[in-house]
Amino acid sequence: MLELKSPTNILGSGTVVETNVDKNRGTLVSIIVQNGTLQTGDTVIVDDFIARVKGLTNDQGKTVREAVAGEPVEIYGLGETPIVGSRFVVIDDLKEANKVAATIKQAKENASRFRRTGNPMDLFAQMQGQKKTYNIILKADGLGVLAAISAKLEGLSTEDVDVKVIRQDVGEITSTDITLATASNAHIYSFNVKTSAQIESQLKAKQLSVNTFDIIYKLFEDVELKVSGMTEIKKEEVYTGRAEVRALFSFSKVGTIAGCMVTDGTIKRGSIISVMRNGEEIERVPMASIRIERDQVKEAVKGKECGITLDGFNDIQEGDILEAYEEVIVNG
Repeated sequence: MLELKSPTNILGSGTVVETNVDKNRGTLVSIIVQNGTLQTGDTVIVDDFIARVKGLTNDQGKTVREAVAGEPVEIYGLGETPIVGSRFVVIDDLKEANKVAATIKQAKENASRFRRTGNPMDLFAQMQGQKKTYNIILKADGLGVLAAISAKLEGLSTEDVDVKVIRQDVGEITSTDITLATASNAHIYSFNVKTSAQIESQLKAKQLSVNTFDIIYKLFEDVELKVSGMTEIKKEEVYTGRAEVRALFSFSKVGTIAGCMVTDGTIKRGSIISVMRNGEEIERVPMASIRIERDQVKEAVKGKECGITLDGFNDIQEGDILEAYEEVIVNG
């Protein structure tokens, strides 16, 4: 078996899984360390606040000095109570951490009309049925191109997904960018900017990647592709035709075949069939097959006789009306 391990000689990060309040120790936060090492005394950024870890307790209730990737521990001393599912990241530069916390807070305020839901790793996950968010950290080689790309990116928002540039700056990718990307589940994009070996190492440790481009339209195409993958495909049923059941034929292997006359439109193979009796729908099921004489066909048009079988439904009667609908994509 492969012994896959996460590096422990890097600053820790992970996810909040539970919170409680103890009358003696205050807020208790259960977390899973997913990368690096978390130590007593570390300063962490959680949600949009910064706090110092006063103590750690392992899953056996024993006080420990540190926890490495894969270990669950309980933290006390954070002062504030984070939301379950929040990311925490150990930071070693308080000035840069304050910038990250301020950026996250502003982004959360911008998205405050939606509640958190879905993927707990996503700080900006939106209410189901409402817009999702594709967060971007953007780096470029000049202010002019940076502003142009940023404006275009936010214009790529769709009905279902908001594209938000939560941080933009000129120059190389920095540790601050990595910290923010880890804390907010953002995607890093760079245009005509190189990545140093040191930053590459940090990205690898945090299991992040950079979307690097030197052609602007390729960058936009990549974002559009990612956003389209987040878009829920919506379908609706469209009426195509109607047939009247005039005879019934039963076969042990195929069930009941309804001998029909198409009286309106077109009945297509693979349709959804609404079985109407005395003006009311009694069943709605997929079509299993459609035949003209002995041959399987793709469709039967008005004025044609055909044989129709329904998937899992044999309680058809002479005089029933079979209305056909097909599913069409209305966006995507």
